[in-house]
Amino acid sequence: MEEVFFVRGNPITIEATIKKYTPFGTLVLNDPENGVTITISTHNNVIIINNQPMIKSSIGNYYFTWQSQLTSALGKYECTILVDGLVYDAVFITNSIFTLVGNNDGGFVSPSNFLLRDAVTIK
Repeated sequence: MEEVFFVRGNPITIEATIKKYTPFGTLVLNDPENGVTITISTHNNVIIINNQPMIKSSIGNYYFTWQSQLTSALGKYECTILVDGLVYDAVFITNSIFTLVGNNDGGFVSPSNFLLRDAVTIK
């Protein structure tokens, strides 16, 4: 997984694609009955966003934008996406970890509203 950096104080958009496994191995976009939520926590397990609903863009496509603050802790953050209130064994998330850096920390810095893409699959 490629490491993704954001400068603190900028918005971070996390996208999730929800697909349901149907007979004969077909994956189709799906809207879970009880919704899709996100939790964002620091590397020290401090919860920043707790179980907040993601916004539906279209069938099976959801997003959430977190406005980081200039005072947000530097370092790694992890996103956990729940589907119908559960973490499934079949759920996989790509780029669910990002690093928040200051303006002078060097390294790759994304545009201010770079998309951090997650993929979620439920059976």
